[in-house]
Amino acid sequence: MFFRFLLKIDDELPDRVRNDAGIFIFDYKYFNMDFSTDLLRLIWHELGHLAVDVIETDHISDSSVAEINFSYFQDAISNEKWGGFVKKVPSIKFNKLVEDSNKLSFAYICLLSGCILEKAFYKVIEDKEIEFENCFNSRNGFTGNGDFKCFNEIGVIYRKQFGNREELTKLIHFHLVDLITEQIYKEKFFSDLGNLSLNIRNRILFIYNETPKTNNFEFSIIDDELQELISELRQILKTNGIYKSIKNLQKEIMSKIELDNKYSDSQEF
Repeated sequence: MFFRFLLKIDDELPDRVRNDAGIFIFDYKYFNMDFSTDLLRLIWHELGHLAVDVIETDHISDSSVAEINFSYFQDAISNEKWGGFVKKVPSIKFNKLVEDSNKLSFAYICLLSGCILEKAFYKVIEDKEIEFENCFNSRNGFTGNGDFKCFNEIGVIYRKQFGNREELTKLIHFHLVDLITEQIYKEKFFSDLGNLSLNIRNRILFIYNETPKTNNFEFSIIDDELQELISELRQILKTNGIYKSIKNLQKEIMSKIELDNKYSDSQEF
């Protein structure tokens, strides 16, 4: 199981005990519960992005995932102090992205998937209903602030180049969130994802506990650890049918984009 083999026993530290399986369980009285819950929220969010990136890089050979980052900012203006990102390489400028229907269709799904899984986190873990816009929002302090800005900037560039295509616009801006949600809202998937996210959280809190305390903290998963995480997440996606469903949705978006491009080319003559 991801990361579990990395945890080492240290009997001198009182905030860690071992369960019957030999896995560390943290006594969260040593942490602010909001701190650890907020971290778990972010992990679900970033796993949403990573899930789509895993499917994309499996099918597009010239790109790969290089890093998943989790950062804590004590002085952040919002109540959510944890932020992060998934880094895919090589980076691509938006004006080039809109010309590649394969990558563009994945990008649309990926930019929404983080907040969709964050919304699911509140429902499944916190038993709270939040609006998608409580994450995917242009205002500072929202986790999906950057995703929202990228999503809209891509849309502006696309419309400038290919015009406003009504059917694609309806799908992307009005139906895509519901379509993705429909594919991933499965109890077994959330159970598997929850177990994975807890393992990641325990690993990060272990490192946090070992690190001299400052207002900020940063942890990145890279190299072999990242490949192990990707492998486990890929298996979860495939076992629960999410992998195939998201790929089929991506194909649907790509076909509409290609029809747009064909129509746009024909208008030039």
